[in-house]
Amino acid sequence: MHEAEEVLDVVFPSADEAAEVVHPGEKAFDFPAPAVAAQLPSIEERCCEYGGRKLRVFSLNRGKVDQVVAFRYKDRRMDPSFQAEAVISAGRGALIVAMFGAGWLGWGLRDAKAFNGFSGPTFGFMALFLLACSIYVIQKGRQLRKKYPAAGASARQTILKWFLLVVLMEILAIALVSILANRLHRADLATDWCAMIVGLHFLPLAKIFRAPNLSVLGILMMLWCALSWAVFRSNTIAISASLGTGILLWGTCVSALFRARRIVRSLCT
Repeated sequence: MHEAEEVLDVVFPSADEAAEVVHPGEKAFDFPAPAVAAQLPSIEERCCEYGGRKLRVFSLNRGKVDQVVAFRYKDRRMDPSFQAEAVISAGRGALIVAMFGAGWLGWGLRDAKAFNGFSGPTFGFMALFLLACSIYVIQKGRQLRKKYPAAGASARQTILKWFLLVVLMEILAIALVSILANRLHRADLATDWCAMIVGLHFLPLAKIFRAPNLSVLGILMMLWCALSWAVFRSNTIAISASLGTGILLWGTCVSALFRARRIVRSLCT
């Protein structure tokens, strides 16, 4: 069984080939990887809440320096500098719709002869209150912009250019429908059509300012003006269009102020 045997032939492998006994077998060459990493990963990911929304936070480990970059998944709107600009935009938008809302609502109340000892002071107080709140939000946004400065002002210039273009087209359209209403001897339709043009111009503004609430406002204003045109007659058309437009504008003002308030709270916490 263990007797010696005579070997007559031995095969020596060449320099670039391995002998059969050292070819890969069924088992792995290396030991299994340890359960605990020898070094911390360069990027650590975790989830958190920011401004009421879920964020992915990445920590970049560089020795003793830990740089944290937070952003919303597929959305840069959670950047503090972007949010500061959003507060300013909300305040300016609220200021504009508060002023025009006061004009439209006051026009409707005057035509309806609804001003009295109670409605007059109440209307004036609400108009001043909304204007004051809007100005306060703008100032607060400017303070936040100093704390979180933006990278550049090119985006604001582009927005301003498109905004002025839309406003110019709105003015021309209002002038055209006013002339058409006078040619038709339907001065009562001039107010309704002008309010409809104002609602229409909010649709491109919603895209420019990335504010979906402006789209909702524009659609509601156009629907209300169309309904007033179809249901009411004569001077009642102008009264209903003015009152509805003013109420919708003031409602949008209140919504913008609350939106700015939520953003400010998220940045200050």
